[in-house]
Amino acid sequence: MENALSQLSTLPATKAQQTDFFRKAKDELLSGNYNPLQVRIFFKSIIDTLQNLMDDKEIKEIIMDEADKYHEKSFEYSGAKVTKSKKTTWDYKVCNDSVWNSLKEQTKIREAQLQSGLDASTGETLRKPDQKVSEFLQIEIL
Repeated sequence: MENALSQLSTLPATKAQQTDFFRKAKDELLSGNYNPLQVRIFFKSIIDTLQNLMDDKEIKEIIMDEADKYHEKSFEYSGAKVTKSKKTTWDYKVCNDSVWNSLKEQTKIREAQLQSGLDASTGETLRKPDQKVSEFLQIEIL
């Protein structure tokens, strides 16, 4: 029996393989030989599985340990450019700062006014922000 990770070896590993796989898969879907909704649900399952693996704290740690064996900030490995980076995020909510909280609330109020196109306190007509609506399916694997 194959192990779990060996099953991924049939998937594309290089840019060229990705492009070729995409083109072939798209052609097969558009040919009508596959149920597109069934394929989309399968995609969702694969994406969720891979995302869970990538988000796992222990897996992240061993990947970073492996990358730390390379002393350069950027290096090439297995046909990919790997760059070690850090990202800092700030959680201002824990500060319980009245000024920040007020500004945050004022921002929500102003955004609502801009979306409506009217400043209710002055009666001024405002330019509405550009709006983009995207259709999507929300899929939950049961």
